[in-house]
Amino acid sequence: MQEIAPGVYVETNFRRLNVGAILTDDGFVLIDTPPYPEDARRWRDMLAEVSEKPILAIVSTDCHRDRVIGNCWFNTRVTVAHEDTINQIRGFPSSFMETAIEALCNGGMERSSFAGVRIQVPTVGFTRRMQLRYGGWIIPLLSMPGPTPGNLWVHLPEQRILFTGDSVVVNQHPYISSP
Repeated sequence: MQEIAPGVYVETNFRRLNVGAILTDDGFVLIDTPPYPEDARRWRDMLAEVSEKPILAIVSTDCHRDRVIGNCWFNTRVTVAHEDTINQIRGFPSSFMETAIEALCNGGMERSSFAGVRIQVPTVGFTRRMQLRYGGWIIPLLSMPGPTPGNLWVHLPEQRILFTGDSVVVNQHPYISSP
């Protein structure tokens, strides 16, 4: 994990995606979550080494399986996403979870580690832009073009930081496929 600005953290070594966290005076706001249970545990442990403050909210940058499956590994009441992402998640077929786990396990991951996994439909949505306000931070969320309808970016202008989800990913090509 790297602190890229005071209170802003990224981890780029998890499988399938990069994640971020903003430490506010009240607790953490997560930008995406690792889909693999052991990566989620490692992310929680890394954050706990920084602060014992709670995880307040999760921002899901799109509806891809690697961006939404991991939300269930974190205990938070607030999950934010674009309305199109929320609608896509609500429309996932009953076979979605089985198909997603199969795809994630393709690299030798044991299926049993995904016991208890479930899709959490985000609790807060927006269509164009939104601001989260936690512990002295104003965190702008912006609807932006990307690989899926409902892509969002998290922009921290004072820190000159932009979380882009699958639109720009470290060490891999952008993901341009179905959820």
